[in-house]
Amino acid sequence: QIHLIEADAPPSLGQHFALAVTDLDQAVTELRGLGVPVTDPVKVGTGRQSFLTDPAGNRLELQEPGS
Repeated sequence: QIHLIEADAPPSLGQHFALAVTDLDQAVTELRGLGVPVTDPVKVGTGRQSFLTDPAGNRLELQEPGS
């Protein structure tokens, strides 16, 4: 999933790239096991999301769609 939004970025999130995952808990656990800091999953609408930052400083969203 790629968000293409023509607007000012919200100050709390900033610009970011979003990736859909089928199991957010598993993705977070795997990344943390590799030493990557990831935020705890939070519910947003019917889905959930977590954030991390890549080595270049880009913010990435892991998004698990809801039903």
